[in-house]
Amino acid sequence: TKYRVINVHHHGAQATEEALQPALEVWDRVGIQTTVILDAGVPDDNLAAWLKLRAKHAGRLGVVWMLDCRRLNEKTCFEDIVRDLDRSAKMGIQGVKVWKDLGMYVREPNTKLLKADDERLDPFWARCGVLGLPVLIHAADPKEYWYPLTYHSIHYGLRTEQDQHYRNPEMPSWTELMRQRDHVLEKHPQTTFIGAHLGSLEFDLERLGQTFEKYPNFHADCAARLRMLGRLNPPAVRDFFTKYHDRLLFGTDIRFARGGYKVQ
Repeated sequence: TKYRVINVHHHGAQATEEALQPALEVWDRVGIQTTVILDAGVPDDNLAAWLKLRAKHAGRLGVVWMLDCRRLNEKTCFEDIVRDLDRSAKMGIQGVKVWKDLGMYVREPNTKLLKADDERLDPFWARCGVLGLPVLIHAADPKEYWYPLTYHSIHYGLRTEQDQHYRNPEMPSWTELMRQRDHVLEKHPQTTFIGAHLGSLEFDLERLGQTFEKYPNFHADCAARLRMLGRLNPPAVRDFFTKYHDRLLFGTDIRFARGGYKVQ
């Protein structure tokens, strides 16, 4: 393609020149100019390494700081994450990644699940907006994970019946996780959000479009969901992508490590 392609959803397990070089060769072949790495900052000591690689390969890497939700059960965690965000912003990060463990798995000391729209997280979401850092937020899993696994399931062969969320009485519903995410969008209109994996709405483009219309600060990437769009009418998918071309971003959700690529 003659156009500049940016991959906004990529993982890099190792911040080393040895791991990066094979990936650069692939990107050159397929026409990707810039790739955004979502893993910087977890563990904390790899952020500087990614920033060093970005400086060496000008224009090829974007570096996003990942919120370490494992720290959210510490006593001063809510103040600490804002402080760490400021420090990382001064170092040169270009965005923030928040994974699905927030809302689904992260528990407070009293074992209660921490919700994404908990008011104690408001200073963090708001600070991202003040700093001009877009937040790539992964909320929930595909909705089918909350139903029995059948031959019609898009993830048949990738999971087992025992893995399905409906079997876990402590797992919030898909609807509840979407409510939390949308409430965050509503409370923080000055913060730009990117919903990973088509915002977990790959099965319902009409609802995804309604979410775009309701929240001008919301965008979505297509990482690891294009195969699911194959079940929809191709003209409908084309029309949707044409209508919301300025709200949809390209992403792959793959990882490179020493020796080559690995599928996430």
